[in-house]
Amino acid sequence: MLDTAEKLQKVFFRSHVDSILIYLLKHVDLFVMRLVEEEKDRMKQQKLMDLQLTKDEWEQVSSFLKLLAVRVLPFFAVFIEQ
Repeated sequence: MLDTAEKLQKVFFRSHVDSILIYLLKHVDLFVMRLVEEEKDRMKQQKLMDLQLTKDEWEQVSSFLKLLAVRVLPFFAVFIEQ
């Protein structure tokens, strides 16, 4: 079971975590920019722009996704081995 979980972890990390992160980055930034475009007030526009995540914050999101993957993969390994 552990061997399967380790294999899944490698595949999951390389493909899914990166894909999820890219998806989130693209869509979250797009969402915030649309909110900014629709807002008329300059101060509110600036506050909305401040909601965009920095590179460091996206790295924290990536680390969090990897932590979640480590917890979830052994659960899925049980079903794959059956």
